[in-house]
Amino acid sequence: MSEAIVGATGTTGGDGHPVRVVVVEDHPVTRMGVVALLGQDPRITVVADVGTGEEGVAVVLRELPDVVVTGELGVHQRVAARRLDRAAH
Repeated sequence: MSEAIVGATGTTGGDGHPVRVVVVEDHPVTRMGVVALLGQDPRITVVADVGTGEEGVAVVLRELPDVVVTGELGVHQRVAARRLDRAAH
C-alpha cells in the first residue's frame, strides 16, 4: 500500500479512523482480489463491495464512504458516477 495515503495522524482518514472504501466492480474475481488487497491494510476498511453501478449508487448514498474504487467505467457506471456527483453537490 502506498505511503501517500497516510494522513497527519498516521491513519488515512486523518481523524484516527480507517478510510472507508466501497468497491464497485462487475468481475467477481477482480472484486474479491481488490477487497482482499485493501483488507490487508489496517488503515482501510472496505464497507461494501458490489457488482453494478446501480448497486454502487445505492451503497454509496447509504454508507457515505471516503473513497469509491471502480473498475473500468462502462456506460452504466458513467451514469452512476454522474448520479453520485450530483448527489454530492
